Amino acid sequence: MDVEYAELVRLELRGEASVETIAFLNGDPSRWLAELQRQYLESESKLDRLRAAYDAEMAKYAKLKRGRRLMGKATNVYADRRKPIVSLMNLLMVRIDSIERIVYLKSADPSERAQVVDFLLQGIQEHRKVKTGAGDDVDAKLWALIDGRWMFEGEL
Repeated sequence: MDVEYAELVRLELRGEASVETIAFLNGDPSRWLAELQRQYLESESKLDRLRAAYDAEMAKYAKLKRGRRLMGKATNVYADRRKPIVSLMNLLMVRIDSIERIVYLKSADPSERAQVVDFLLQGIQEHRKVKTGAGDDVDAKLWALIDGRWMFEGEL
């Protein structure tokens, strides 16, 4: 593991990366993706270890006379420790999805890329047409394009 590279990825995740750092990461999206996936698996492992420790504590407290009170406290501590890990994992998943698209578009043959670009362009043009007089649901329709779903009225 490249510790310096991992730190650059963490900086980008926290929104603290410089323009140069982001450009550096974009230079090799496959490496960036691999590091994000590694960090996700590491977080998953931390969560598993935390859960195992919590389960062991619950088993120990279940045998004690005042175990219920201790179990309540342990549950609160577990929740407090779990929350930032889960939050990081969610952020990692969003970023992994984003970088996977970049990797795909760079590796896809030109005709596939052109189809994706055309699809998104048509959706954004349709968004522009209807946005002026519509509500918030139009944004959801535009965002659905990212998932490959056409939600505007009429056929593509």
